[in-house]
Amino acid sequence: MRQQHAAAVLLVGGARQDEAYRRRMAGYATALDAVGSRLVLVGRPPLPGDLPVTVVQYDNRGGAFQAADHLLTAGHRSTLSATAPPHSANTTRGSRPARLA
Repeated sequence: MRQQHAAAVLLVGGARQDEAYRRRMAGYATALDAVGSRLVLVGRPPLPGDLPVTVVQYDNRGGAFQAADHLLTAGHRSTLSATAPPHSANTTRGSRPARLA
């Protein structure tokens, strides 16, 4: 990506948050910054320290609530939610607001 002069490199989705991952991401962020690019972590937690990284977080709860609210407001009373496995981070954190709506 550095050779292509990309304005930014986006890494999307989860990853194992161990020390090796943090070192690797810090290296990417520093190398990209040195050539005028930017590392963007989407759906991943921020890195420690003062690294040149942009972090974009998902709002699973807000999105689930808005979707359910829209359907209920439109008059739907029977809905189906197709989700990830029961102990997935997406279902344990994201689907409850839809049930609450």
